[in-house]
Amino acid sequence: MDIKMNGKIKHIILVLSFLWMMPSLSHAQIDPTLTAMILEYTHKAKSQYNSQLEVMAVETEGHVWLKQEVEATKNYQEQFDRYISTFRGIISYAAQVYGFYYEINHLAENMGRLSHQIGDTPVNAIAVALHNHRNDIYVDIINQSIGIVNTIRQVCIDTKMTEKQRIELVFSIRPQLQQMNRKLAMLTKLVRCTTMAQVWYGIEQRSLPHREGKAGIVEECLGMWRVNGRSVKPRR
Repeated sequence: MDIKMNGKIKHIILVLSFLWMMPSLSHAQIDPTLTAMILEYTHKAKSQYNSQLEVMAVETEGHVWLKQEVEATKNYQEQFDRYISTFRGIISYAAQVYGFYYEINHLAENMGRLSHQIGDTPVNAIAVALHNHRNDIYVDIINQSIGIVNTIRQVCIDTKMTEKQRIELVFSIRPQLQQMNRKLAMLTKLVRCTTMAQVWYGIEQRSLPHREGKAGIVEECLGMWRVNGRSVKPRR
């Protein structure tokens, strides 16, 4: 009997401690600041998603790019940077006000590494967006961040939820942030390794006849190896 009672007491203390750490969850109200941030984010997410689809369509067609397509590709990365900054603002605000501290520091570090890598190799960032087999990473990050913001919106703004539902959603944010961190780390690696030469090689390969079977695979691998070799800078 004492063991069961102690277990119940520990459970109650754990729940009360959790609610004490996040007092705003116990009295959920519409937060005008967070609401405005989410509205701005939603607008930018839609714009960024459409922009990514346009860039992917340019690469898919593989023709001589028009002036407006070149300009759209050039401005694409700036839009993505602003989009990520808006997402980081929402996460940081929610962490301070509502106690979402899970993976936040790691997320900020990954965003910093990504920004630094894009600053070092901006053309490579555009190359990733144009690469036929690698540009899905941008869409994945957009979809992942939309899911996280939607969860935050439900937890912080939806006043019709029960406390149990609210706590379950709070605990679901951490694995979502972990997945986002993995995507950002992968994008950083792709920006470091992807070049425009690889993009042009892919366009060229799709427009030329290929040998079938193992000979075709070997030929394609050798061609890609040559392209990658030209972009390698030897260490001094």
